[in-house]
Amino acid sequence: MHHILTIGIDLISAVLILFPIVSVFLFFSHPRSLKWTALSTLFLLYLCAVFSAVGFPSICTLTFDPSIHWLPLVDVFSDPISYLKNSALNILLFVPLGILLPILWGDHRSAKNILAWGLGLSLTIECLQLFTLRLTDVDDLLMNSLGAILGYYLSKVLLTPAQPTENPVHSRRYRRPLALLALALLLMFTIQPLLSSAIWEVLLDSPLWESIR
Repeated sequence: MHHILTIGIDLISAVLILFPIVSVFLFFSHPRSLKWTALSTLFLLYLCAVFSAVGFPSICTLTFDPSIHWLPLVDVFSDPISYLKNSALNILLFVPLGILLPILWGDHRSAKNILAWGLGLSLTIECLQLFTLRLTDVDDLLMNSLGAILGYYLSKVLLTPAQPTENPVHSRRYRRPLALLALALLLMFTIQPLLSSAIWEVLLDSPLWESIR
């Protein structure tokens, strides 16, 4: 419950900071599709939620404390129930990535591209977790990448692309998911933790906290 509440507060902080600015920016930079603008904003908020869920380091908590698990699939033998539960969560966490990328950007409609994104984003997270108290685990790379691929195939079956396929050579829009990723990283490292801390202070001092803790 506490972990879910933390993610919720982190997302509220991200919305308060980014939603007005990003919505206006995306609308004027891609004015032909309000649906595309809304989905792009959703993609940005999804990245913020992922960073919150995995214990992303912030300017307030930055501590170099490396703890690395190099050997894959070892824990499945020592604690199979816990391993399967954690693996399922890591897979589900990256399914939206595989769904949203090919819908929003025409040059991301290949399994190889989605796999590269899943692996790259997961590797970024695992490297940044060296600056937290969390474990950097090679199994997370495998399961996150699998989740992205599953999301990609779900997008092909269930959803309709928001824009036509583009040649990335002739368009700069293929860079936009990286720009949104960089924006989410910057937000979650700097401004968002300060606003989340202020919201937590208000919540802890309110009568509402007694009923939900």
